[in-house]
Amino acid sequence: MHFTNMILQSTQACHMVPHPQTPTAAAAPPPAAPAALPQTAGGLDLLGDILGGVPSTATPPSTTTPTITPFSKDGITVVFALSHGAQPGATTIHATYTNTGTAPVSGFTLQAAVPKFMQLKLDPASGNMLPPNGTVTQSLHVTNSMHGQKPLVMRLRIGYSVGGAPQVVEQCEVNNFPPGY
Repeated sequence: MHFTNMILQSTQACHMVPHPQTPTAAAAPPPAAPAALPQTAGGLDLLGDILGGVPSTATPPSTTTPTITPFSKDGITVVFALSHGAQPGATTIHATYTNTGTAPVSGFTLQAAVPKFMQLKLDPASGNMLPPNGTVTQSLHVTNSMHGQKPLVMRLRIGYSVGGAPQVVEQCEVNNFPPGY
């Protein structure tokens, strides 16, 4: 992984914190409502005699998008919402950058790098200014040619200036993506 044209001022490990909206393995989906059973004009269950009158309680699989928070510092939070692409090993990351502080953030940039066996495409960010409680979004598209053999990993370099202070550059490695991405 290689970055160019930036001076590293601080290095830290990214801490993969599950986003509050991400379900945990222990959380069970709510039970589905019982299916309506066929009835005759007299209100009798025609299939009750054959099937014992037991409605199906199967629940559909969860469609919740997993989210992770690889960076949170100086009032800036980076959240990744993950989705599978159309091809095996393809992942789309919908990144949301939020300023939870009281001072505006200017010059915000996020660079990413992946190992040589992966391909990465970054769409342009929606902006580079984060007012207090403001957000910027960006999509990252990753294809892992060794999907199933090597996990998704990436290195991030995040640059920003809080309240007119000198530019800060942070670097971290994201290596705890959920299995299957």
